This record gives sequence, C-alpha cells and structure tokens, in this order.
Amino acid sequence: MQFIFANGNHGNAPVVMAVGISQLIASQNAAATGEDWQIIVPEIYGREGKILAEEQLLDRRVVIDRELGRLLKQLFYTGGDFNDQMDALIANRASVEKAVREHLDKMYGKMGLEVNCGAYVTADCENYFVFPTTHTKLYQRTLQTPELMQRFDMSKLERLTEMMSEVDNRFEKIFIPEYNPYSFDKKQRTGEKEISTPPLARHQPRNNDEIPKGLIYCMLPGTGAEYDAILRKAHGYREAGRPVAVQKWHTGPEFEGFLKLHPQVISNPNVERVISRAGWGTIWLCQVTGKELEHVPYSLDEPEVYFNAKTLNEVPMRDATLNQLVKFNTLDGIAYVAKNIIKDM
Repeated sequence: MQFIFANGNHGNAPVVMAVGISQLIASQNAAATGEDWQIIVPEIYGREGKILAEEQLLDRRVVIDRELGRLLKQLFYTGGDFNDQMDALIANRASVEKAVREHLDKMYGKMGLEVNCGAYVTADCENYFVFPTTHTKLYQRTLQTPELMQRFDMSKLERLTEMMSEVDNRFEKIFIPEYNPYSFDKKQRTGEKEISTPPLARHQPRNNDEIPKGLIYCMLPGTGAEYDAILRKAHGYREAGRPVAVQKWHTGPEFEGFLKLHPQVISNPNVERVISRAGWGTIWLCQVTGKELEHVPYSLDEPEVYFNAKTLNEVPMRDATLNQLVKFNTLDGIAYVAKNIIKDM
C-alpha cells in the first residue's frame, strides 16, 4: 500500500485543496496500475472528516490521523496574533517535523508523496507545494513593506525567512496561482521551481436551492476585527432590506434575522455578492463561481491578508479571472495541479 500525505496549513481551505489533489492523483494511479493509495490527513480541528464529507472528498482512501493533528497544531494560531505564531514556529518547527516524520514512519512506513498546502513541515518523500505564496517570499515581502514593519517583529521574520527557505528548497515543484498576493507588483519574478496555475479551487456545480434573489452572503472568519467588520456590514445590508446569509453554523443572537446557509450556495445565481476578509479560500470561490467579492479592510492579521487586499484593490479580480481562463482553458486549479504532478510520477 502506498500513501499520500495531504499536509495543509491552518483553516478549512488547505485540507480541501490537499485532499482534492490527492484524490485525483490516487484515482489516476489506481486506473493506471490497479494499486490504490491511501491519503493521510491530520485531524487538527476535529472537523476535518465533516468538511471533507461535505465536499464529497471523504471515502475509504482517506485516513484521518488525530496524532498528526495534535503535533501540527503546535505551529498554528491558538488565539494570539502573528507575532505569537512566529514564536511558536521558531521554537517548535524542527521538533514538530521530527515527531511528524517519526509518527508517519511508525504508522504507515515511507510516504510515496506529499501534497503540501502551506504546511511548515514536510515528510521524508517527494514533496509538492500548492499555496498562494511560499512562506519565504511572504516573510521577505513583509520585511520590505514599510506599512508592516511596525506591526511585526522584524528579527523574528528574518529568522523565519532563513528557516523556511531551507524547507521551500525541498519541493520538487511549487504551484502558485497566477492571480496571487503579489499580483499588484508588475515586477514580481517567478521562482525557479514555480508553476503558475488557475485559482486553487475545484469546479463548483451550480446550486439551485430556493433562496432570495439578490442575496448577500457574509463569510465570517473565526474571530477578530475583520469578523466584527463583516458582521457590521451584514447588519447594514439587512437594515437596508437586503436578504443576508451567514454560514449555517452561526447561531448566536447577533445572527437573528439572517439566513443560515452552507457556503455551497454561493454558486446559486440568486447570490449577488460575497462579503469576506481578503482570504484566498473565499477569493478562489468567488473566482470559480463568478461572484463579486466585497472585502473588508485589512487589520492586524497575517501579513498575507495585507497583500491579498492590496492585489484585490489594484488588480480587478474579474479581469484576472478572465485572463486565467484564457491562459489555462480552465478555472479548476485543483485538477490542473493534480495533472501536473501525475506527469512526474
């Protein structure tokens, strides 16, 4: 039995990306050789199985590994800010990677392949990186941006740049969407191993649920200033008489009067626009569904969101999406990446 390590960053989008790509690779391999591969997925939040089931990605191939999630969670946000996460990375990255590799070897043997969607550690095997930006470039850009220099500890960023450069050098290929956090910079250079892609989202079938026409869908993050800004906009639209929806799991009194709907309805023709922070999971979803994105201003958050917002403000998303469609003849970046990895196998 061969194994694929679907290794993602924090949040929902990376695990959906990693497993979506891994499933296509495993299916192609099974068709070509008759050998099926299992997909190892860290259980970081305890909801990975549910998310994958909703995305129709959970099947007999997928192994949800709680211990891997426990190990990797030491490197992710735990309620602090980006400076706190940098502390965790500097202190724990090397030891977590050692423990992850030992666990994988003990439980499954050597991995056949890793699909790395923004993770800070790698398995001891062939690794492919799929994300909006490498960590090295993100830290370098942050160090060069005056607006961010007072927000974040520069000495920590310098240490992380050196640390993650070594990790980034391990990847066989680095898949970065053509419309990315630095698209505002017309002089940006493509790295030696980088391959441009369409939006890193799967094709979204049209949703035909009966919902009000002109619906405003508000995609709320977990907490923080951007959460508050989106919620204020949601109340403003509702008070103006517009139909407003939030994710179906929001049930507190502050959501009274809102529809509670799964994000899958965004592909419904009755959805007019999406309100969100400038996160790439939502940007890609709007690209592949053709929806307008209204993003709230950047607050003290991950520096990537600062660059995302700058690109959205300076490079119209709809124009960039059309350019990607013309260039790649598809907006399904998940299938595009999987096809490229399969060519190497």
